[in-house]
Amino acid sequence: IEMIEKIGNMFALDRLSLEDVLDTGHSPKVEYYEHYIFSIIKGSYLGDQLDTEQFSLFLKKNVVIVFEEKPNSSSFINVRERIRRGIGKIRSCGTDYLYYALLDEVIDRYFPVLNNMNSQLTKIENEIMSSGHNGHPNDTIRQIHHTKSDLLLLHRTIWPVSDLIGMLMRDESPLVTKATRVFLRDCHDHSKQANELTQFYRDTASGLLNTFLAYEGHKTNE
Repeated sequence: IEMIEKIGNMFALDRLSLEDVLDTGHSPKVEYYEHYIFSIIKGSYLGDQLDTEQFSLFLKKNVVIVFEEKPNSSSFINVRERIRRGIGKIRSCGTDYLYYALLDEVIDRYFPVLNNMNSQLTKIENEIMSSGHNGHPNDTIRQIHHTKSDLLLLHRTIWPVSDLIGMLMRDESPLVTKATRVFLRDCHDHSKQANELTQFYRDTASGLLNTFLAYEGHKTNE
């Protein structure tokens, strides 16, 4: 807390913003202050299980400040590499482009997690449809509910992001140039795509549960 207060004083960050940094259960949002834009976005990653992480970003005229919830050295690894190697526009554009690049990497990391969810659902479906399925029904139901719980967590993480990016695109601010708004539009499309996939996979999981229960009922009738 003392370190965060020192950084806040150094860069003239509002105390309310700093309190939101410490509240890691805060919903994603964008707020406009006199000299900076403050935003919160949630990232997701797969370790032993699905987990989320909060990123708090401050965009000022000449600096971008990011507070990460967890000491994860792989966060923003692609952005770091682009800066080190001078790839693309990241070293020639302003801080608003860097700010966009950080948001974009958080959103891009949703898709490997979603692909993993899809693989899990496919595996469960194959097990249900396999003529040799001899597993315990409770195991299959537990797998489906576990996947549904992960998808619900992903949904809560992803669905506010489209509105967050949409506000950055719409609201006029001297800190975000017209050129960067074009890139934010691409970012917005990716967030909508991730949200739609999450909803689709949730519906798929519900459908698998209904199919499995119908299959078990048919076996009982036989």
